[in-house]
Amino acid sequence: MKMGVDSMIVDFKPLITREINCFDNALANIANWFGEGYIYGEGYLYIFAQSLPFTYKNWDYVIGNNIFFSQKPKFELIEKYFGASHCYYEGFPPDRLLEIIKAEIDSNNPVFIGFDTYWMPWDIKYQNEHFYYHYCIAVGYDDNSVFIADPFKGFVDFKPLSIEYFLKGIGTCTTFSKRAGFISEKVHWLTVLEDAFKSYNYNQGDRCFLNSLRLLANEIEDKMKFDVEFKGLSKQLAWQAPIVKNLLEIKNYRNVFSNLLEYIYTNYYRHESIIALSKFYKKLASMWLKTHNHLYKGFLVN
Repeated sequence: MKMGVDSMIVDFKPLITREINCFDNALANIANWFGEGYIYGEGYLYIFAQSLPFTYKNWDYVIGNNIFFSQKPKFELIEKYFGASHCYYEGFPPDRLLEIIKAEIDSNNPVFIGFDTYWMPWDIKYQNEHFYYHYCIAVGYDDNSVFIADPFKGFVDFKPLSIEYFLKGIGTCTTFSKRAGFISEKVHWLTVLEDAFKSYNYNQGDRCFLNSLRLLANEIEDKMKFDVEFKGLSKQLAWQAPIVKNLLEIKNYRNVFSNLLEYIYTNYYRHESIIALSKFYKKLASMWLKTHNHLYKGFLVN
């Protein structure tokens, strides 16, 4: 909605989700916006339908460095289930990114941005430490500021960020546009689940989840060495070890998938098989957490 010389998406309502990181939170808000939240409710969970698979490539002697998560399916599912295609901008001059963002806001489209929190006054790393991978949403601007929605921080209001700081901190942006002729009612929960389980067997080169799962299990059982996985880390910083962070993320995505199943059960198909499957993935999440905790504790007590 245009407001004089300024522009603001005044009807954007930040959604504090149950999801696991700033990237997923911001993307869930984008999906909810383009999916017209009053239709979908928590249907943004559909973008996590293919989050279970991960890739394991034994390129590095550190096991934790060999676990990879692809964000590509989430963008593809936003287009498939919410009818919004995307365009990713990286390596552009900051002032050019600002021009792109302003044009999108003028068209009433929120913009997914990657930002360095060193320049974000409400973040704990402000003026203290560079962290280039915080994700949030640009929703407005005026002559002095860009207005940011940062629901991952628990904010349901818009935070003004000076143009000066914005230009210093902006790294990437992703724009979304609604696909003409898309009909949201044609998206069926059964299609969502079928696509999710097909992703288990997706195989492109070495990107096969089932093979990755077996390989990771074998590597942890046969080659796991605490001094390698936690090299250079004190007990206070042990949480930064890649093996710790990645196993926790694997666990979290199983919980997210379980939430998706609960959403389907509540809104579309109240059958015991759906809720039983949800409980199964909760159990899997618990098992991954136990593996995570054993490794973490093993280092701390060593």
